[in-house]
Amino acid sequence: MRARFIVVLSTLLLMGAGSVPGAAQEKNPRLKALEQARYTLVEGVLRAVRALPGTVIKAEAEVEKKKGGGYKVVYQVFLMKEGKVFLVEVNGNTGKVEEKRELKRRREKGREEEERERGEREEKGEEEEEERGEKEEKGEEEEERGERVERGTLKEVGYSTSFENARPGGIPKGWIPAETNSAGTPGTWKVVRMKGPRGGEKVMALTRTVNRGHTFNLLLTKRVFPADLTLSVMIKAGTGDEDQGGGLVWRALDADNYYITRWNPLEDNFRLYKVVRGRRSMLTGVRLKVNPRKWHRITVKTKGRRITVFFDGKKYLQAEDSTFTRPGRVGLWTKADAASYFDDFQVSW
Repeated sequence: MRARFIVVLSTLLLMGAGSVPGAAQEKNPRLKALEQARYTLVEGVLRAVRALPGTVIKAEAEVEKKKGGGYKVVYQVFLMKEGKVFLVEVNGNTGKVEEKRELKRRREKGREEEERERGEREEKGEEEEEERGEKEEKGEEEEERGERVERGTLKEVGYSTSFENARPGGIPKGWIPAETNSAGTPGTWKVVRMKGPRGGEKVMALTRTVNRGHTFNLLLTKRVFPADLTLSVMIKAGTGDEDQGGGLVWRALDADNYYITRWNPLEDNFRLYKVVRGRRSMLTGVRLKVNPRKWHRITVKTKGRRITVFFDGKKYLQAEDSTFTRPGRVGLWTKADAASYFDDFQVSW
């Protein structure tokens, strides 16, 4: 059971405390719990704004009785961002953000229920595939072994994956999601069932993202690769109002320092960048108009300072830069709200 204390935010800012006037004289244990909370409502609001930048509309303090006895203080902070209303809940005892979600309009409830039902069906499908999980993980490990044969020709030592041996709904072993300039709303990377460019039935996808501006979505390998290499992937644009498409990352030291080449069908261009401490700088770029609903291959070749980039087998970009010269992680990249599909990821050196 919860007791709610709605307090005007401006009054709290003047008070600088989480207690309610007169609470010390009350015998109500809920008021006492609110008064003794480690973090004040003002501090809760500040933490909520750090987690989800926006305009504060209202802040409330809720006190609920815990099963094991005692009381828990929760600060509910309502924020407006880009015309949408969000709720951020902050634990008044630990200071941790426990929940962030958009408050849907009533007319969207039907859609929300459909998404929930679809999620339940997907979970059921994932459970049915668990029996094959061990075999698939073993297949991934075999796929990661150094040498591979393609079209009857032995290639150089490298790594490749078409995501066929990965379980739908999750991220394959050896990959980690990350963000540059995180806004606290990470996108959802997962393997999905979809016709691939080379006849497969599974691809990697960034299926959902609400990020904006200079927040970049990454899926990086845990493994570190040589600085000089050839890296390629098949990409197909999905959705995105602000951005679409995506590309490749290499020589990544972390989520804020790396090289990236990306194709954006909304802007009809193909560019090469470096990202240093989260700030992106263009090295070179060209206009490129192609069908965004078809699969395309992006290939990067690096040798020392020289970087050469190909699109569908044709050389478009070349630059020299020595910002990052050491081995690093490689991976996939999209910007802001660009949700895209990737397949046939290859690295050789």
